[in-house]
Amino acid sequence: MLIRLATSAHIRKAGMTLPELLVAASIMIIVLGIALPFLVTMHLAWQDNEGRATAFDGARAATVFIAKGVRQARRFSNVPSASDPYGSLEVELRTPDGDLHELRYYFDSDGAPPGLGWIRLLDTDLASGEMTDARLAGPVQSLSFDMRRADGVTAAAHPWEAQLVRISTTGATGEGEATFPVVASTVKRRGPVLCALFCAGNLDLAGKTSVTGDVYSGGDLVIGSQASVTDGVAYAAGSVVGNGAIAGVSPTPPPSMPTLDQWYYNDLLATAQSAPTGDIDRNAEQMLLNGQTINVHGYVKLRGTAELVGPGILVITGNFRVSDTARVIGGAHVVVGRGVTFADSSQMVDGGLVYGTDFIQLEALASVAADMVTPCDVYIDSGATVTGVLHAAGGGWIQGTVRGATYIGSDLGISGATFEADVGLAHHTVPGLELLY
Repeated sequence: MLIRLATSAHIRKAGMTLPELLVAASIMIIVLGIALPFLVTMHLAWQDNEGRATAFDGARAATVFIAKGVRQARRFSNVPSASDPYGSLEVELRTPDGDLHELRYYFDSDGAPPGLGWIRLLDTDLASGEMTDARLAGPVQSLSFDMRRADGVTAAAHPWEAQLVRISTTGATGEGEATFPVVASTVKRRGPVLCALFCAGNLDLAGKTSVTGDVYSGGDLVIGSQASVTDGVAYAAGSVVGNGAIAGVSPTPPPSMPTLDQWYYNDLLATAQSAPTGDIDRNAEQMLLNGQTINVHGYVKLRGTAELVGPGILVITGNFRVSDTARVIGGAHVVVGRGVTFADSSQMVDGGLVYGTDFIQLEALASVAADMVTPCDVYIDSGATVTGVLHAAGGGWIQGTVRGATYIGSDLGISGATFEADVGLAHHTVPGLELLY
């Protein structure tokens, strides 16, 4: 009897009455009611942050990828498009295997949520024409590019003088919420690129003309059956037709002919008009500049073994003619009010500058290792050679060799010529001439 009573008491002590269960359940419901909205909010916030972080990382990775392409670029241009409100960035580069590719980075809204789009890459092998299209990141709200010159402040007037590109992306979640800007990247491209031959108008490479480097025509470019363009790309505002050259994508807008500002030369020539010194004709003597500016109101002829020795500036209101084995040495600058002629086996060595108001002409086996500029025409015979910048705002009749960079306003007849791009030679400082590369 005692044992039965103890067991019954124990059971009553360990159990819960129905009112107690109801009270406990009520408390639990109240606690869950308070905690559940908080837990839901925390879960939604976690999901939002995860989506936000994923979108940010994707947009940032795409921006870094584009920046890498720009660093390796030979040339790039920002191309506007009616179907693409943000435009696209076109980059030309050589892959490690030596193939030349055009990469186009652009914003594509096809198939994306309303108001959003994808960052895409269209990769074209310029030799074979094979294309691949890939999605880099998205969805994003925008992708934009800002091209600058080397100082990073001045906007590039046209794509070929761009040295820096700022890349900006506004990322977003798939629902278009939580939009945010990705920090813009400022990237400098690998090094200067120039044209071995630049012509503002139509260009016809006839005979066995050889171009090593890029060639550009502001009109149509025709490459003859015996002509060639190697280690470079053929660009034209019009069409590129001919002997297997790789056709590059001409920047938009197309580049213009570098302008030669003549004020520096005109001022020197105006002063020389009042010089007491008349015509000079030297056969074997040296003419020493001694670092000075010497004015001649008349012509200057150097014949035989005569030499003009720099440094210094010789300003001539008439013609300047160097013939036989005469030489210009020591980095002299020669500014001429009429025409310039180097004939026979005459030479100009050690660098320097030649400016001819009416024309510049190299005959026979003449050789000039200096920059040569004229607002008119240039004529170079088949055996003649120029090493440096050659700029003829008028036109060029060229059958000889130019190593450095050649700029002509029009093609007066190019046949059997040789053009070789040389960055080191083509980045001299030429008064009144701002090169684009």
